[in-house]
Amino acid sequence: MLRQWKKSDNEVIGRLEVENFRSPWSLEMLDSCFLYDNFYGVVEEGDGVIIGYVGAVYSGEDADVMNLCVDEKYRRRGYATKLMNGIIDYLKERLVKNVFLEVRRSNRSAIALYEKLGFTKVGERKRYYENTEDAMVYVLFIGQ
Repeated sequence: MLRQWKKSDNEVIGRLEVENFRSPWSLEMLDSCFLYDNFYGVVEEGDGVIIGYVGAVYSGEDADVMNLCVDEKYRRRGYATKLMNGIIDYLKERLVKNVFLEVRRSNRSAIALYEKLGFTKVGERKRYYENTEDAMVYVLFIGQ
């Protein structure tokens, strides 16, 4: 079940960050997202627990997708697509036209997902992750 990400979800999301990312966001970083009116996130619940999440910050016509994560046990079942479509639908309602994101060059499965959703590579950020791995910058044009 897809629903809005609440601040009270951050403890579970923090654990998923640690379990799934080399550079996880801290609980303080997750909590800080809720200090701003321009943050929105969605979570997917299954088996009574949060199994995935994605968040975005937006301003005017632009939005930046933050960490997308699906727990390893639930991958390859369409949850990442569902999460991304959920956040994109919300951003469309806010009249966002350009959705940006960064992804590790080595994250082939995420790149395949983003390209399947219509994202286009528009740049690179050298040594972006831990000053060792490049980030690929993608954008999805959703405006009229």
